[in-house]
Amino acid sequence: MAKTKELSKDVRDKIVDLHKAGMGYKTIAKQLGWHMIGREVEVGVTTDMRKMMKEHYEDEEEMEQHDIFHPDSTVSPAAERLRYILGEDDDLPTPTLFTEMDTLQHDGDDMEWKESARWVKFEEKVEEGGERWSKPHVSTLTLHSLFELRTCIQTGSVLLDLEGYSLPQIVDDIVDRQVADGLIGPELREKVSFVLLRKHRHQHKKPMHRSLADMGKSNNSPASRSPQSVHNASHTNFSRSPSSASGLHRSTEDLRAKSGSLARLHHAQSRSMNDISDTPSTDQLKNKFMKKIPRDAEASNVLIGEVDFLDKPFVAFVRLAQATTLGGLTEVPVPTRFLFVLLGPHGKGKSYNEIGRAIATLMVDDLFSDVAGRIKPGTVTT
Repeated sequence: MAKTKELSKDVRDKIVDLHKAGMGYKTIAKQLGWHMIGREVEVGVTTDMRKMMKEHYEDEEEMEQHDIFHPDSTVSPAAERLRYILGEDDDLPTPTLFTEMDTLQHDGDDMEWKESARWVKFEEKVEEGGERWSKPHVSTLTLHSLFELRTCIQTGSVLLDLEGYSLPQIVDDIVDRQVADGLIGPELREKVSFVLLRKHRHQHKKPMHRSLADMGKSNNSPASRSPQSVHNASHTNFSRSPSSASGLHRSTEDLRAKSGSLARLHHAQSRSMNDISDTPSTDQLKNKFMKKIPRDAEASNVLIGEVDFLDKPFVAFVRLAQATTLGGLTEVPVPTRFLFVLLGPHGKGKSYNEIGRAIATLMVDDLFSDVAGRIKPGTVTT
């Protein structure tokens, strides 16, 4: 085994300082000018460093607690930076992620989200014709789609540890952040919320062709109306009963006078527009695909769509503080932890789809999902 020269006091002090700064043995060796040629030299350097550190600390147990010079450790500067970003909770298990990508479908004035791909380690996509799934395969991504994804995250909204208990509330928080950050105007609030709360049709469900009876029911449902009609209906309901109009007026004025009343009104309006069931359907509960998903799995949902009221992309990445079951949002009854939303003007559907595939593929990567699940708010980096 190759030996290193005797460590002088200056070198020993330098090693201690670099160690306290969080550097690994390979980085320290480079700082000291030791050329790492082969594994034997690495082990030789490590042996001397461990000997020095054992003398520096009072006992072996304390040395082991601080030791980052084990021969099997290879801590690069990037890894050290990542460790700083993540914090010290590196022993917490990361749940397996089931990722579903839904794309917005238009049928005249009607809209719905249709499942187009899913991931559990491997990608499966709905084949042409929409009748069956492809075979599971390794996702292939273009470098351009990854660059576009990075731009989306840099310019969009990132909400980490959001307290979410229902999809309408989560949508409200996303839209509120976009408005607060000046990314969209307040006049687009209802339109964006309306789109994000459309029904999700999973691969095992029928398309949105409807019977006359269904059309009659849906036309009378607040969830099927446009944002403006829902807005008008909400005001009409307050004036329906003349005998109680004054009381309702006073209570409404009192509510508006309180702090946060506007947000509550937004939540109520979003609930009236919601076209997604609050609880999992029978089809979800009986889905045989659940057998392929670990019991403790969580979901990440990717929503990609083109709309006619935006002139630039609307992007949001959300991590919920607690994984929450969001009813009919996901193909299987798995609680959602992450949401990625990309809405944009017409004409770039193929590009949006590739960006969605990029984030979905990353979410099922063990390292990326570990980072996404534990990164601290305020330390997002791209």
